[in-house]
Amino acid sequence: PGILVAGDNFGCGSSREAAVYALLDYGVTAVIAPSFADIFRSNAGKNGLLTIALDAEKVQNLTDMLIDQPAMPADINLPAQRLTIGPRQLDFDIDARLKHRLINGLDDLAATLQDLPRIEDFEGGYYAARPWSIPRR
Repeated sequence: PGILVAGDNFGCGSSREAAVYALLDYGVTAVIAPSFADIFRSNAGKNGLLTIALDAEKVQNLTDMLIDQPAMPADINLPAQRLTIGPRQLDFDIDARLKHRLINGLDDLAATLQDLPRIEDFEGGYYAARPWSIPRR
């Protein structure tokens, strides 16, 4: 995968999804940085781009290592939440729902449809108790 190692507050000023699309089109599948702009991180997760936040010292160490050896092999094991770059292995945190969506290739709609039986059960009970609120089709 194409992994980009970046600086603090990555994606600041990128309020449109086009910034994420551009990285994906270029082959970037993950960005590692000390922090991310909130809207960029949200857009990234919704479009399949993994963002990994590590403390600034670890990111700087990775950057220094990659400057010395730019072709160093890198791998991300999302289920295990482990990043391997050369001899370094680093664990990272990720929201459980986002992890599930990324592993399973789910967008917002597909993730919602996984709960369809629960949604239908809720609607059935809701409309049974409030028949006047049934939407006309």
